[in-house]
Order: sequence, then C-alpha cells, then structure tokens
Amino acid sequence: MIETDCPFLSASELHITEQEREALIRAYHHLVNEQSEYITTDDFYGRIYEKDLKPFFNMAHWNLCGTVCCIGGTAEMLMRKQGNEDFKFNYTSRNGNSDSLGTLFYPPFKDSYNDISMIAATNALYNYLTTGDSNWNHAMKQVAMPAYRGTIIND
Repeated sequence: MIETDCPFLSASELHITEQEREALIRAYHHLVNEQSEYITTDDFYGRIYEKDLKPFFNMAHWNLCGTVCCIGGTAEMLMRKQGNEDFKFNYTSRNGNSDSLGTLFYPPFKDSYNDISMIAATNALYNYLTTGDSNWNHAMKQVAMPAYRGTIIND
C-alpha cells in the first residue's frame, strides 16, 4: 500500500473509501515533497506549454487539461498514473459540500481559491488525514510544509 508508521486516520475513521484514502495520501506525499509547483491563474496560461515542468498546483482548478490541479485533481491524477483510470472521488453523495471531504476540496471561505498556497493546501490535507477536519483557518496561517513527509511503498 502506501505508508508505514504514518499518523493518518483509517478510511473508516475518515468516512471515505480505501481508494479515496490512498489517493489523498498519494497527493499528500506528492505535495509535501514539492513534486508540483504552485502557480497563480495569472501566470499559468503562458507556462502550461513549457516542456519538462513539474505539474502545477492551484486550488482554483480541479484538473485543467492535466496540467494544473487542486488537491482532489492531484489525487485523481496520481491514481490514474497507478493504473486506476476510472478513479474519481464520490464526495457529493455524502451530503454535498458540507461534509469534511467536500470542505477539503472546497474551502468554506470567500477568499479566492487562486490565492491558496500549496503550503496551506498541504497543511489542510495533513489536518484532514490526521483529524478528519481540514481546518482551513489554521492551514491558511501556516508558512511551512508539515514535518511528516510520508513514505510510498509497493509502487
């Protein structure tokens, strides 16, 4: 699977499927190890065609042509790279966006999602995986990536 000795809650504790948990842990590992590059909407249209770039991260876009993704889009992209071509999150069937997974993907504040840094999003994802609550208010105040780096095994 993915991790050993990790601080993350189980799928049942998070009220998500095992595949959704795996996808989120893969996204966490990807983001915390800065395998994507944060980019604003104003900047990426001129850069998405550059060759040999890291994938881009922006919370305002689920998956823009496979080049710019938010947390959920990054997780889905990584699962597809693992051969699970049909993987999609099913968060809308769990009480719309009022559930904790929906809140992770769609923060409940009026600020522009374009302004959410990769550091803040990674902290919100860490909060979600360890407590079941993304706690965006706390995550938005963070200036560094979470200390836990995660370990991918059996890829």
